[in-house]
Amino acid sequence: MSPENIVLGLGGTVDYEIEWDAEAINKLVALHGIRRDALVDLPKILTERDLLISLSNFLETGIGGERSVAKPEVIHTLAMKLTYRVTLGGTPVRAALVMAVRGVASTVHLVSTNDETRALLPRGTHIVSSATEDSLFPHLIVQYPSGATIALEDGVVRAPRANRVIFTHDPPNEELLLSNQLGGALSGAKLCLVSGLNIFKDEALLRERLVQLVVNLEKVPPTGTVVYEDAGFHIPLHSRIVREMLVPHIDVYSMNEDEAQAYLRETVDLTSSAAVTAMFTKLRAAIPAKHLMVHTHLWAALVGPKANHYRQAVGAAVQMASARFCFGDALTLAQYDSIASLPHNLFAAGVGEALGDAFGEDLAFSPGFLLETGQPTTIGLGDSFIGGFLAELAIQNG
Repeated sequence: MSPENIVLGLGGTVDYEIEWDAEAINKLVALHGIRRDALVDLPKILTERDLLISLSNFLETGIGGERSVAKPEVIHTLAMKLTYRVTLGGTPVRAALVMAVRGVASTVHLVSTNDETRALLPRGTHIVSSATEDSLFPHLIVQYPSGATIALEDGVVRAPRANRVIFTHDPPNEELLLSNQLGGALSGAKLCLVSGLNIFKDEALLRERLVQLVVNLEKVPPTGTVVYEDAGFHIPLHSRIVREMLVPHIDVYSMNEDEAQAYLRETVDLTSSAAVTAMFTKLRAAIPAKHLMVHTHLWAALVGPKANHYRQAVGAAVQMASARFCFGDALTLAQYDSIASLPHNLFAAGVGEALGDAFGEDLAFSPGFLLETGQPTTIGLGDSFIGGFLAELAIQNG
């Protein structure tokens, strides 16, 4: 399958990936005098202190998320106080990176360009961009390991599991201007990824962009497959708007465990067969997509009438996300292949059986692997999952 047959959108980013340094972060927290009663879920970050409060709150819960930062200076100033590396982000770009590991090239739709993006995109990637000039609004991403601690003035918070938090100030992605070349690219697409709709601030602009997007998606050939990857919406209401307008045009509606639980507004025991079956039943009622896919740190499952067509791709997606968890950005094909020999976790077996009883042939399920690494990568696991999913579909379809 040529790059022109795979279109990944809608926007990419440059990321500042923070290296977890407990001593440096604790010094900053102490400097700002943060106490436990300050830990709330701040929907918008105004200051460095706010950012550290948000990080501490996420770390204590062990969940991942994404929050908006009012001024880019907050991101730049904090990054300069910590150790970081520059990488590429955004679901379509990270998906393109891991697809390239398996030798699958793609076309990526971007809304901003810069030297960093041009240098780090995989060779052979085609670019369709709405940007008329270069700009740089890096995202700050903090990944924390399981057991990471932050010392507050009146206590300690400890992470129950590894995860990541994303802080953004990114006008081009908040506007998400579509290229006038997108429709032409989609008219020949066999695979299409839609993502990046989660950071809009203006509802009217979001609705306008969705109308334009639907017009473009209608150009995808009937034999093409459109996949939507959900994300942490900065404004929860916007998630419902996107869902209502896009579901009729989506073949596979995908989300991670945090997003699934946010939809239901409840915590789900992902090891419980009954709880997971109930979760899928409720999600399918709320999201009437042709195929619904949820990927978690323990398993991944897709439910829908053509599940058998996607079964192999779900397994490859879990394998790719696991490879990124163990080996990070620079993972190789050999490292991806090595994951397949690892044992699966024991929690997934019962969940898979229960979902099979509930959904029969309409289920594609893959257990997660038992992964052991001293330096896990928690950034971009969902992006790598969806890239692994699309790469396998591309290879299957030739």
